[in-house]
Amino acid sequence: MAHGATARRGFFYKLFTLTLAFLTVLNLLSAWQYRPSHTICESRQIAWSPFSAVGNQHVWKHFPKSTLFTESEFVALSVPIEQLEKMWNDFLPKHPISIPRSRLSTLQISSEYPAHVPRDPTSVLAIPEVFVQLECLSLLRQHLAYRANPNYTHHYDNLPAFKGNNSVVMRRADLCVERLRNTITCRSDLSTILQDLVPPKKQGDHPASGLHFDAYHKCRDLEAIRGWTEEHAVRAVRLDNAWWGGRVFE
Repeated sequence: MAHGATARRGFFYKLFTLTLAFLTVLNLLSAWQYRPSHTICESRQIAWSPFSAVGNQHVWKHFPKSTLFTESEFVALSVPIEQLEKMWNDFLPKHPISIPRSRLSTLQISSEYPAHVPRDPTSVLAIPEVFVQLECLSLLRQHLAYRANPNYTHHYDNLPAFKGNNSVVMRRADLCVERLRNTITCRSDLSTILQDLVPPKKQGDHPASGLHFDAYHKCRDLEAIRGWTEEHAVRAVRLDNAWWGGRVFE
């Protein structure tokens, strides 16, 4: 009798073990088959965005091999101001895009009077955050040029961002600094930046220390985002000096 009970317990134990092993394998196969896509992972990190198609396009690349003291073509004061302004104007979008008004709740945005597309109150005007940041960066660049060379002054006096008394103009710049600070701290780039030793120029001197800024990054394809923005632009509305000049209906 005891032997029969032991045999039954052994049988049920083996059955339980095999069932558990089968369910474990089944769960692993299911997890592999239904693993979340890159799109789903992205959606957990940002609110809804109309750029889901192009926002998932990434490129791995090194940031330019330079130090913080090396000028790029987009900020170099040695470049003629007309040429520099044309580069930025050609790159930044001239028109907003539109999104469905019903998406405002998905974005956790409460706006009583959103600007809508002309003759279409169901669609509201918007602009990708990355271009807000770049417009802010461009404004700070203009402030630098404005103060570094008196000959640059007349290029900016007619821009809406430079209209008003000095406190108003500087307030716009301060808001841009804060916007960029929020963006940097929000994203908190964790790429590794190495510290290098800079060989001494004279024999007997100690080597100086510097940072190796050539970090490898996974970047969104900005050209794809820019192309999508251009393709879906609301051409009936033009941005006048970003948002500082308001909307111009064409």
